[in-house]
Amino acid sequence: MRSASVFPTLVLLGIAAPALADDPTFLIEQQVGQATSDTCQSYVLAIALAFKRDPAFPLRDWRSLRTMEERLRAEVVKARNARYETEAPGTPESKRFANVKDYKIAINNATNSKYTVQEKAYDIDALGNTISGKTGISSKSNLGASFILGNAVKDVAISSATKIGDKIYKDGHLFTILGVSGPPNSTREYLVLNSAAYKIKGSPPFNACQESLPDSTGPYFATLAWRNDIEWKLSGGKYRVITIENQ
Repeated sequence: MRSASVFPTLVLLGIAAPALADDPTFLIEQQVGQATSDTCQSYVLAIALAFKRDPAFPLRDWRSLRTMEERLRAEVVKARNARYETEAPGTPESKRFANVKDYKIAINNATNSKYTVQEKAYDIDALGNTISGKTGISSKSNLGASFILGNAVKDVAISSATKIGDKIYKDGHLFTILGVSGPPNSTREYLVLNSAAYKIKGSPPFNACQESLPDSTGPYFATLAWRNDIEWKLSGGKYRVITIENQ
């Protein structure tokens, strides 16, 4: 049976910096999720940017992360609308869907062209190698039961799913991957930060990330867990991986 191993509540998602005093620490026990119903894209991009540990973009706490998330959302919407005006003018707002082209423009604008977004597709074997190479986490044994993620995780990757556990995302949902463990079969687990696990603690699963819905301010709660119960949103039968890279 597929399952998830959720970390104890007292787990810190810290991102290492040159000095400990500058270490941005995200408190997972606060379970801070995405800002609104359709900001999973900008949430994962902000997390990925935080893991660049760039002093020019000091995302050291949830407040600064939220500010960047909202800025990136505005940039994504602007890029998406400009693209539709060129490709399909007259498309109603509810039918305009953002894609990786828009994420790339958003990151480029928000970082003054320092970073860009890349997307590649992999088969299951290459997926594991890519995730372990990117994050530096190739086994659960790389991490203890309680740890500061930023001291162990080098970087993060982003992918898309239509279902994570019992949470259904009909239109697809971007999530953050911080590690991989196990062979390339149904027992392989991924360390997943899901920004939209549920809207109100204890409530039924909420289908966030629908562009057709008006923004709802949540609150949305995040979860961090080792998971092998992901229904991936594939592209041509392959697994999409999005990363932030230097220009």
